[in-house]
Amino acid sequence: MGQTLASLPPGKRARLYRQFASDALSIAESAADNGQRANFLGMASGWHALALEAERALDLEETGSDASGTETAGEIANNHF
Repeated sequence: MGQTLASLPPGKRARLYRQFASDALSIAESAADNGQRANFLGMASGWHALALEAERALDLEETGSDASGTETAGEIANNHF
């Protein structure tokens, strides 16, 4: 069977989650109506939050300290729309 996202190393998970967030933002930009746009922005926000979580896990794994100064999902959405 295939590998689950949760079983991937944190760095690879973070990259995939960032790509999923980027894809959702791209779709949101071309959405036909505000409802669709909102749905895809919500998905992008969720993927972004998961990427941050994976990056924090990676940082803790590598350095023993928590990541800080990262952009929030709301800031991502505001920067694109």
